[in-house]
Amino acid sequence: MSGTKDRGLLYWNDIAKQLGGYIDIDWAEDATDRHSTSGFMFSLGNAAIPWSSKKQSTMALSSTEAEYRGATVATCKSIWIKQLLQDLQVVVVDSIPIYYDNISYMQLAKNPMVHARMKHICQNQEKR
Repeated sequence: MSGTKDRGLLYWNDIAKQLGGYIDIDWAEDATDRHSTSGFMFSLGNAAIPWSSKKQSTMALSSTEAEYRGATVATCKSIWIKQLLQDLQVVVVDSIPIYYDNISYMQLAKNPMVHARMKHICQNQEKR
């Protein structure tokens, strides 16, 4: 550790304008149990602040379901980040953008009519 004392993360006054998150999911990639792996990363300026990559606790029936579960975890983390920054007196005016690449998840998020066909996802989320 003594060789890294001059290393650190430098944040500027307008840091909250440079806040964003990214999600990526590998659906049923593990051949042994078919569980998906969720990953997210939030950046503040040029620095990655919380990030995570872990196997989901239940098996998803579709890539949309896996993305939905991963997005739920990342959204909860974004709320925590926003509250932490406010506690540190950093003003976060807007919501934190989270970027993802799954087209079916985008449709689910944008179209409330699709929610009726995806009730099983919400019910599984509530049981955990």
